[in-house]
Amino acid sequence: MEYQRYRTVLLHLLGLSFFVGYEIVLLFIFGTPPTFRGYLAFGLDIATFYINLLWVIPYLFTPGRQLLFITRLCILVVIHLALRNLITYWNGRQVFDWTEFIVSKRIIVVLWRLLYIIGLGFLFQLIKERQRRERERQQLQLRMMTTAAEAARVESTLFQMQLSPHLLFNTLTFIQAKAQEIHPAVEQAINLLADISRHSLIDIRSIKTVSLADEIQEIRNRIRLQGLLNESELCLVFNTVIEEGADQLQLPPSLLLTLTDNVIKYGVLNDLEFPARLEVFANKNSLRYYSWNLKTLNARRGAGLGINGVKSILEYYYPGRYTMDIIDREDCYSLELKIEL
Repeated sequence: MEYQRYRTVLLHLLGLSFFVGYEIVLLFIFGTPPTFRGYLAFGLDIATFYINLLWVIPYLFTPGRQLLFITRLCILVVIHLALRNLITYWNGRQVFDWTEFIVSKRIIVVLWRLLYIIGLGFLFQLIKERQRRERERQQLQLRMMTTAAEAARVESTLFQMQLSPHLLFNTLTFIQAKAQEIHPAVEQAINLLADISRHSLIDIRSIKTVSLADEIQEIRNRIRLQGLLNESELCLVFNTVIEEGADQLQLPPSLLLTLTDNVIKYGVLNDLEFPARLEVFANKNSLRYYSWNLKTLNARRGAGLGINGVKSILEYYYPGRYTMDIIDREDCYSLELKIEL
């Protein structure tokens, strides 16, 4: 911003230098070097140019303010002619000599000169307006390209988040082991895995969102499935407070499921004194998801696909309408997500 301001000032100074230099050179060429009155006339022309540019012309481009534009332009013309008459004919006693100003046809020269100065202001403003529109067009194209690229990136992230290879491998190993014993839990595990897979493998190109009720159900399925894999009940407390009608809020597929999967993969789930906690609170205007868990001794975060992917999706679906606070300590981990819907 500072650079742009300095650049603008420098361009104006260069323009003024060129204008004054060009006028002085012409005067010397025609054998009439500038006098003190001539320099005053230069100053008046420059002041008229900027008053026209900053005080008159903006109203021409403001809808419904054209009358004000005409009024200000007339005021500028009258003041300029009066000051030019003062500069030309003032001799210490007589301030204005309008008769001489008009009879000598000097007014025609001054009006032509004034038209030239005002025309320069309009030309300058038209160039600025064209540059502004060109910048807006380029920014619009850039936003469209950025939006398309972001949409493609989010879609790719959603596809990657759809099913954890870690979960699939462990589940298949479990099914294989239990199938040999013809254990009743096999059927239950298969059903849970099928539900989770069906939810995770939604075609996001045709179905952009799922209901909060479906997302919560898949979180419960994921918890139950992990209990079967561990062959013990998880020390994990899952609480939900959903106001009437809020269960039909629409969310990106697997958004909360991915956060829950991180708790299950990296949290201590066998400590009765300090169980992991999951909480979902929702009304028709907002959603809050909270998780807390102790960390396993060998806990290490993966490649960042889970949390980073969630951040990308949140930024795409809810720009400026969400907060995600993470506290990652040596022994525990918590996450709080708030979304304004």
